[in-house]
Amino acid sequence: MSGGVSFPVFVLMKDCGEVTEYPAWMAMQHRMEAVDVENDEYHVWDAQGYGVRLAVSSPKSHGLRVNGLETQLSEQDFVSLKAKSKPCRGPEPTEPLFRRLQRAVFGK
Repeated sequence: MSGGVSFPVFVLMKDCGEVTEYPAWMAMQHRMEAVDVENDEYHVWDAQGYGVRLAVSSPKSHGLRVNGLETQLSEQDFVSLKAKSKPCRGPEPTEPLFRRLQRAVFGK
């Protein structure tokens, strides 16, 4: 789950440079795709600027694991990262309640 990580976390998408702020582990579960985590598509830092390692649990239905790292961004880099971040969006309003619950429980 979220070993040693202070929320919110800041996720930099390597392909486009967009930074998203996730307020909690569950928000990450809903928005991040397992294939992207497995393909190392993200750089992640916690609320203190420490690096975060993402992994997909086995089986995948158990969801996302986040673990804190020892490395920390410089204060200047962390301030810059937070300034570029945008809050994560919640589930799409048109998504049926059953589908949101299914994703929350089974990670699908």
